[in-house]
Amino acid sequence: MITIIENTDNNVRYVQVKKQNKENVFLCTWNGNDNVELHTAFTLKEVYTDLKMNSFFRNPSGHGRHKFKTLGTILDEKSDLVNIKFYKDNMTITKLK
Repeated sequence: MITIIENTDNNVRYVQVKKQNKENVFLCTWNGNDNVELHTAFTLKEVYTDLKMNSFFRNPSGHGRHKFKTLGTILDEKSDLVNIKFYKDNMTITKLK
C-alpha cells in the first residue's frame, strides 16, 4: 500500500511516499509532467496492459550498463536502478525505492 501526503507551500507541491510493504515504487510520467502517477510493478502492469516487458527504455545520461534497459529489468525488484530516469516515447519511469 502506498500512502501519499500532499502539502502545498508557495505553489510547490511535495509528495511523500510511505511504503508499508517491500514493493518498489515507480514514478511514471507521460508527456513531460502532463500525467504523473505512482505505481508498483504490479499496478503498472495491471493498468497499462499494452506495455511490453521487453521494450527498451533509454537513459540519455547513462553510461555502459545503465544506457538501455528493458522495462522488465527496470521493474525487477532486485535491480539497483534507483533514481535513474528512463525514457521511451512520451513516457518516463523512475524507480524511487
